[in-house]
Amino acid sequence: MWRQGKTRMMVVGLFVMSSVIVGCAGHEADHGSELQALADAGDYKEIEARVQLYHGKGESSSQLDYYEGLALLAQDEDVPAARSFEKAVGADSSLAPAVADLYRKAAQADWEEGWKGRATSRMKRAYELDGVVEMGELGSSVAEALFDEKKLKEAIPIYRHLLVKGGDPEQRQLWLFHLALSLEQSGSVEAGLQAYRDYWKEFPPEQDTRFDGGVTWRQGVILLDLARSRMEDGDYQGALDHLNELLSLPPRALLRIQTYYLAGRCQEELGRPEKALQAYKEVLKFDVPGPGGEREKARERVAALEAEGIR
Repeated sequence: MWRQGKTRMMVVGLFVMSSVIVGCAGHEADHGSELQALADAGDYKEIEARVQLYHGKGESSSQLDYYEGLALLAQDEDVPAARSFEKAVGADSSLAPAVADLYRKAAQADWEEGWKGRATSRMKRAYELDGVVEMGELGSSVAEALFDEKKLKEAIPIYRHLLVKGGDPEQRQLWLFHLALSLEQSGSVEAGLQAYRDYWKEFPPEQDTRFDGGVTWRQGVILLDLARSRMEDGDYQGALDHLNELLSLPPRALLRIQTYYLAGRCQEELGRPEKALQAYKEVLKFDVPGPGGEREKARERVAALEAEGIR
């Protein structure tokens, strides 16, 4: 239904400004100028009536479907509008950018009015129709709204789109971090790990950004899990590769104590007792016991290795 007062006039103006006269392919009658004139006047009910009339006469075209979708969207009838637009774009893919622009501008108006849920839905549809649609500041807000709602798979393509488009350093830090979290928490762990690596490439640790701690922790947790998995498979060198990557990150005590302990175990399995002893001694430099009692376990291994004459 129509929103009232100034909102209604703004939405009418929105669709007048964003509409284009869509031509008619094939041998069907061309009603573009007629239907566009009605759109310019904001007479969307009449557009619906005329489209139904032409359908009743046996006419069908992407043009009729497009204007029917426009009229329905202008009246906030998003579900039937989507069906009409789907038919229009299915018959004529060149209409996709025009339909995307309708959704984009409707989303922009919704966002400014506080209709954030529908703004998110409409901007997402705009992006699905046209992957290069200009979302502006709304793109970041929509992505963050999806992230906060745990709709991570929906947020991922928008974050990627935003990162391609640019953004200032603070925005890019947020987008990269939340992209990595979204990938990781939606099950794409390897892709999430690569996104954390991309974060450090763009914002090295010495820059001391506000997300350093979060990126270090999440990347570290992934690397520890991967290292343990490799160890279970007997791939101790592969596990060491993950552990060495973790040691290149900014230090976090709870991560480091586990990393050095696992590195010691890997070195023992690989027949390198001297390097194992060195790793275990690193564990003993920490005051915390470790989440799995790593400090006490390392102390026992140091004593055992030194008893064997390892130095």
